[in-house]
Amino acid sequence: MMAKLGFKPGQALGKSQGGGVSDQESNSKSGARAEPLNLVFKEDRGGIGLDSEKKRKFREEAEDAVKKVKQEEGDYRDRVRIERETRRTEAQFHAAQKVAERLDAEAETGDGETIQTKCGKTPTEHVEEESEETTSGSKISQPKVKVKPTLQINILYRGLVREREEKERSIQARHQLQTSLPSSFFPNPRLPGYDDPTLEREDKVALDNNTDISTILEQELDEEDPELDEFNALEPSERLDRIVQYLRETHHYCFWCKFRYETGEMEGCPGVTEEDH
Repeated sequence: MMAKLGFKPGQALGKSQGGGVSDQESNSKSGARAEPLNLVFKEDRGGIGLDSEKKRKFREEAEDAVKKVKQEEGDYRDRVRIERETRRTEAQFHAAQKVAERLDAEAETGDGETIQTKCGKTPTEHVEEESEETTSGSKISQPKVKVKPTLQINILYRGLVREREEKERSIQARHQLQTSLPSSFFPNPRLPGYDDPTLEREDKVALDNNTDISTILEQELDEEDPELDEFNALEPSERLDRIVQYLRETHHYCFWCKFRYETGEMEGCPGVTEEDH
């Protein structure tokens, strides 16, 4: 019946445009549908357009999931990079602390002062011994040590000194515990001593009650240091900048050149920052 009405397979319904144009070209230009609509039988009670809405939401969720994964990958890379830079800056600051402590110790001992900031194992220690003749002809050496309080140490490397003293205190605590145990492995156990709690630290040193330097430093470590806490709260880069500037201004030392210049002009140094070098 459709053929009798003039319909041909692949041709759209309606009057075709003339002018020698083929059926397919005329259909594409006019936008006519060349295929009939397919019948879709609904098997549920969903309304018209519900499936399309579900597909749209599903596509949006899938796109959001892909974007989230890409964003998390970028955030992870940034976080790893920042952590790596922070660790590197902390290591540089730790090295600069050692340099500043050593240079300050050299400057102080060069002026004739005797400084000690740790239990017998610091670069700032300088011991003067006096020899006295005894009746038997032997010599007794008594070291004179000036202990510098921890709170008077430069804030730039005070944390390094406190960390070193804390390690030394833990080692001494283990040693004292072992030597005080009455055991067959320790035939000479350490006897308990008397410590007057009413005396101040300076009084104990003045009375020479066999006060160990480690005991004095242990009391200092138990004290709070808000200035040090505030300094440690700064960013590692800012702490590094401060100690680098201190080395340049005080000792004419460039941390990046690893060289100590003779004058404050520091001729030959390319700059203050690491990027300048």
